[in-house]
Amino acid sequence: MPLFLMLADLGVDNILSYSLLSVLVHNLTTQRLDIQVSMLETLYNLIRLGKAPWMPKEALDSNAMETFTKLIKLEMVTEVKVAASKCIMALSFYPAGKKRACEIETVPPLIRLLTDRKSEVRAASAGALMSITIDCDAKRMMVRENAIQILIGLLSDKNESTITNCAEDYRG
Repeated sequence: MPLFLMLADLGVDNILSYSLLSVLVHNLTTQRLDIQVSMLETLYNLIRLGKAPWMPKEALDSNAMETFTKLIKLEMVTEVKVAASKCIMALSFYPAGKKRACEIETVPPLIRLLTDRKSEVRAASAGALMSITIDCDAKRMMVRENAIQILIGLLSDKNESTITNCAEDYRG
């Protein structure tokens, strides 16, 4: 393994072992927008690169999914919406993250972002939905919220990252 990857893993492990993820999550919504983007990018990498025993427990215990969901509900700048959606996507790779996203109704605000005027926001929200909707409850939410029509409309989106696999029938 290259040295820079070993150092990155060591840095992530140190941040998580000292419970600094919860400090980042707790202070996220009180910071200036430019600082929020940096914090969200850091949280994304911590969630993505973190390992047991810290991930996903540390993020879920610090209410990270709730904080990310709150950020995508607000009228935020593109960079914050994209970064928060990426954090939701990363946390939803874990089964417990998918479950929490369903419990706190993260799917409806992500569906609303699919109609954002910025293609990078649509792509990031589609990625988060792709990650969450592996769960059948989330697929039911997609159907209930009429998201299938929105997804069909996205098939002509110029940003190829926007097209997702959310259309699988949740009935199997």
